[in-house]
Amino acid sequence: MGLTENTAASAWALPPPGLLLPAGRLLHVDRNQALVSWDHLVLVIWRGICDGPAVQRLEQAGMEALRRHPDGVALMGVVEPSAVPPAGAMRAASAAANDRLARHGLVGVAGVLTQSGFAGSVVRGVITGLTLLARSDCPFKVFENHSSAAAWLSRQLAAKGVRMGTLECAQVVGSYRSKYAEHWQRHFGTATD
Repeated sequence: MGLTENTAASAWALPPPGLLLPAGRLLHVDRNQALVSWDHLVLVIWRGICDGPAVQRLEQAGMEALRRHPDGVALMGVVEPSAVPPAGAMRAASAAANDRLARHGLVGVAGVLTQSGFAGSVVRGVITGLTLLARSDCPFKVFENHSSAAAWLSRQLAAKGVRMGTLECAQVVGSYRSKYAEHWQRHFGTATD
């Protein structure tokens, strides 16, 4: 069973493809999550809670991307300031899904924690520390911006012989973050960025 766009996603307008921006595929969008597939990247943007169905959608999107690109796929998760920290069970479910994807060719997971200032720095440090303690089959690294995450994921893919343009990737991620923020504000209230 493949992922399908819901009605809110199908109404989401993206810039025309001629603007130096490969569009990608919006797989799902709701109050909590936008899920995108582009090139060798699966992108998830969190703006609300992380629940079981969201983790399942993300894993399914990763498996579909790996079927299309058996040479390797990268995953970027952008956590916007409005996102609710996931419960322990959801962190464990997400880590298990990443490990299953790694066994099929996931080359790395970039976590982008966008909260700014001292609090954001502390959260990124804690997540990095927890990641170092966890045993995982997949490289995982935390970033404060999606451009740095795109560069790291491009290098992870290049090590497997796959080319994914860093600048293009950063532009696609930035475009989807912006469009999701607009969509979220229009449908769910004030977007906090």
